[in-house]
Amino acid sequence: MLTNKRLRLADADGNQSVPHSRVSLADDPDGLDGVATDGATPLRVGNNVVPVNAADVEAFDREYCRAALDSAVIESRQDEEYGLTETESEVLMALYSGVSPFEMPEFVGADVEEVEAVYDRLIELDVIGVVRERTEVEMTAQGRSVAGKTTNNQ
Repeated sequence: MLTNKRLRLADADGNQSVPHSRVSLADDPDGLDGVATDGATPLRVGNNVVPVNAADVEAFDREYCRAALDSAVIESRQDEEYGLTETESEVLMALYSGVSPFEMPEFVGADVEEVEAVYDRLIELDVIGVVRERTEVEMTAQGRSVAGKTTNNQ
């Protein structure tokens, strides 16, 4: 997947997100050590050259440059490859429709932990991003004592 901020590379070991600042088109694809690059675009990521094959995107090198420079978004995998569960799809559509993340458990009929697990999965897929994290708190015995004294003093 390619966005205006990063390139997400997928291989047998999983996914790796790489910011554009660490990626460049490889003019000289040395370092591929005999790897076939049939139709692949060689990209330099740090000190390594990686052949990127996005068969469903014509002229990937040109599209890569557009995404990096023009803030375009290019999807190189089909929607069905995301493999979203029913709950993940429901949460994603609710967010898209404007449901508050804090109202989500009640909206989708799931507990907070399940919804947070869905958020983690969607963040991992780079489908949603973290804006801010809230801290859940509860009053301690000492806090109740202080609050009681404060109330009595007023």
